[in-house]
Amino acid sequence: MTNQLTETTAMNETTLYTLVFGAAGPELPDTHDPKPPSLKERALKALKVLPTPAGQVTLDITDVNTIRRALEQLND
Repeated sequence: MTNQLTETTAMNETTLYTLVFGAAGPELPDTHDPKPPSLKERALKALKVLPTPAGQVTLDITDVNTIRRALEQLND
């Protein structure tokens, strides 16, 4: 009789859990850090600059190095 009671209690707890949280269980917050942008994405972002009123486009050294590294990875 004790085994049947234990099995029934476990089954009821499982059923209640499924009713409350659904079959997949509760949703947990995503604790992973977002994936950093790829070199290609960073290079394309660096190229999206607005020209000055005089029509000049200026890039800082970080943007220039990012674009250079992306270009170096291309096949000839």
